[in-house]
Amino acid sequence: MRIKHGIRPARSTDKAGLWLGGFIGALLAGPLPAATLGLVVGINQFVQPNPPLKGAINDAQDIRAALETVGVKDVIVLLDGQATRKAIIAAWNQQVRKAKPGDTLIFTYAGH
Repeated sequence: MRIKHGIRPARSTDKAGLWLGGFIGALLAGPLPAATLGLVVGINQFVQPNPPLKGAINDAQDIRAALETVGVKDVIVLLDGQATRKAIIAAWNQQVRKAKPGDTLIFTYAGH
């Protein structure tokens, strides 16, 4: 990638991150509910025959950053090998146990 005058061309993930940030901001516009909890999963590496991905982890990290930007303090992130079925279910159950009536739970998945 050629950089001219310190500005790099926008990547599609940059646009996705901007869109996602706007979406999450709109979702959480106004005062935050009692609490917002998140579970963000991103998997690039899959077992054959599924080909590996190149952007799922970046997407998950962008989502985490967007959530934190709008004030979400309790976000669990599971990437690649951390994101087993057992770990995802355990993390979701952990967030559900912490949630109280009126809270918001957000789950995102980037992968196949």
